[in-house]
Amino acid sequence: METSIVNYESKPILFLKLPGNDLLLKTTDICNVLGIVDRPANSALARPCLDLASAVNLALAQDEDFGMWLTETFAGYNLETLVHPVCDDDWNFR
Repeated sequence: METSIVNYESKPILFLKLPGNDLLLKTTDICNVLGIVDRPANSALARPCLDLASAVNLALAQDEDFGMWLTETFAGYNLETLVHPVCDDDWNFR
């Protein structure tokens, strides 16, 4: 696992590169870009990590430019990542 960071309009987005071109994005960073503060317990937003498909779908529903940027920036990665490591919102992995 390798953690990296990119910036979208000077807002950092942490992401985790996993084997097999899998990718997870930090949910709080995606929410920060989109201005989302409410993360309902029974939604994908409750997880500390989002796969690319979830992040892009969320972004396209609220900010098409950000959704397109995510799609272009992470084009080499799998859309879906089935493995989600155990961590908290601050990405402290267990």
